[in-house]
Amino acid sequence: MAIYLIAMIVLFLFNVMAYQDKKLQILLYRVSLVVLFFLTAFRWEVGCDFMTYEAYGSDVAPGLSLEEAMTRGEPGYWTLAVLLDEGKFGWEWIDVFTAISFYAGLHSMARREANPLLFLTLAFPALIIGLAMSAVRQALAMGFVCYAFNAFADKNRVRYIVCILIAGLFHKSALALLGLAPFLFPGSIQVKIVIGVLAAAPMAYVMSRSEAAETYTSMYVNSGIEAGGGRFRVIPVGITGAIFMLWLRKKWQETYPRDYERMLFFAPLLVATVPLVFISSVMGDRFGYYLMPLAFSIQTRAYMLLRPQYAFMAFLAPLVHCLVYMGVWIFLSSLFWQCYVPYKTWWFST
Repeated sequence: MAIYLIAMIVLFLFNVMAYQDKKLQILLYRVSLVVLFFLTAFRWEVGCDFMTYEAYGSDVAPGLSLEEAMTRGEPGYWTLAVLLDEGKFGWEWIDVFTAISFYAGLHSMARREANPLLFLTLAFPALIIGLAMSAVRQALAMGFVCYAFNAFADKNRVRYIVCILIAGLFHKSALALLGLAPFLFPGSIQVKIVIGVLAAAPMAYVMSRSEAAETYTSMYVNSGIEAGGGRFRVIPVGITGAIFMLWLRKKWQETYPRDYERMLFFAPLLVATVPLVFISSVMGDRFGYYLMPLAFSIQTRAYMLLRPQYAFMAFLAPLVHCLVYMGVWIFLSSLFWQCYVPYKTWWFST
């Protein structure tokens, strides 16, 4: 428990210390990024899905050929698992490669922010601990989703589509983000919406009639399964999207024209995660994870868009939220104690 709370407090203090010091922000960001990478990559028996992936790596992957791995669901993950097995790597190395993908993508977004340290800090409780240190396949996908978000800001439709397709090889849920691809093509917003609906309708119909749709519906909508803390993670994402649409949009367009359209098109999706998480906390939580980096980008820049007298309070607000979220999660969630405590690393455990 102590290592997570200490890490959150240290990151909080780092941000306060470097509030107006850009050079110090960059230095502390780089140090924090390296430390968090090792915390994530070399963990041992840490994460709610650790035992599941241990079974995949030690029992399932050794019995698969490379051809079989490529035809399974999430073929990217299974191909990686088989290649690691054939290369005589220990199965725990899947976490190292997952961390490389996840942090490379996260860094690709953070380095575009004026304050990358704040961006990384906001990602620590929910995205780094909750996703990267537990859900291996979705964390692998998240790295490519982050690159896709950059491609969207750059209006590079080919790179966006390719990155989302690669992410889908590791976790199928990432393919839902393909629905935003039409907004990268020329035309008015109204035309883009029509094209998006027309493009998505056949795929949605086919998927709704498939066996997979029945499986996911039974798992996520009608199963009674709840994502522990899902609503507490997703609601701030929705609130952030609403704040952008209601108060920050015009100022953002003036200050950050390069990625204004990205935020304009994705902000409604951030808001839509709130009703979705009440329909199915698992589905809302799963999709909310993908949109968190965009929410962090809004939170990271918000204080720079406000009048000076409000800037520091807007800077502190998301940091205080993260600190409170971390404290509540640690002290009130039995699931946290089951999944993340004590922290161990396989450098000393194997």
